[in-house]
Amino acid sequence: MLKKKSIIYFEATKIRNSEVNQIDTSSFRNKRSLFALKDIKKNEKINNQNIISLRPKIGVGSEFYFKIIGKKAKKNITKNKPIFFKDLNLN
Repeated sequence: MLKKKSIIYFEATKIRNSEVNQIDTSSFRNKRSLFALKDIKKNEKINNQNIISLRPKIGVGSEFYFKIIGKKAKKNITKNKPIFFKDLNLN
């Protein structure tokens, strides 16, 4: 189900007939971001048990994996949804 949602999002972000689009779509497909593996409640700490790295890149990129481990969620994040910096307390 998550893969289907990712494909729908990817299709919605395309701009037809553009050279820039061809470059962007190839890099977009090859990057990963962090998604909630299970429901994360407000003020719950982020750990390797509740996040997963998936394609495409939406929200926090996988390169920030170690930066967000141990941080608390500002709000509830539902299962299979991308994680955004605005959803995390980075202090």
